[in-house]
Amino acid sequence: MFNKFIVFIVVFFCGGLYADVSMYGGTKSIFAREQNYLILHHHSFYYEKNESRSSISYIELLDLSKAGKTEFKISSPIFTHLFIVKGGGYFIGVSNIKSDDNPQLVLYSIGGKQLKEWSFSCRELTYNEFCAESLYNYIQWFDEKNPQVLIIESSKDIRIKVDENEFFFEL
Repeated sequence: MFNKFIVFIVVFFCGGLYADVSMYGGTKSIFAREQNYLILHHHSFYYEKNESRSSISYIELLDLSKAGKTEFKISSPIFTHLFIVKGGGYFIGVSNIKSDDNPQLVLYSIGGKQLKEWSFSCRELTYNEFCAESLYNYIQWFDEKNPQVLIIESSKDIRIKVDENEFFFEL
């Protein structure tokens, strides 16, 4: 009887944790545009049968005021969404892909310098009422179909709000 009670407690309190059938694999291309900038992201990520990983992931910034000239192309984590700050000073990559070396949120300067990255689990989020995650592949921490993103720059910091979760970066 005691064992059934323990199983019930574990299942009840861990309802947002799911087992993975397989490791994440996929190809995706996304973009974000603001004024004169177009940011492209592409990733192709697969696990081979021998459990080795094969991946390509990059961000490319095109300056539309210079006839689409490539300003930089850098390797990056795997993102599922991109957003540019109005005015074009910063951009962020957001991801629902969870792995050992893939952050869920990264802040970049428009010049391509990575300023800050955040990796987290549902337990670590301020607002996690609807958060769910698998053991290795996935974390649903924002509305993937219609994420509400707000990026505010002040003289002291940058505040990023993704749905109800807030993140800060001191300048």
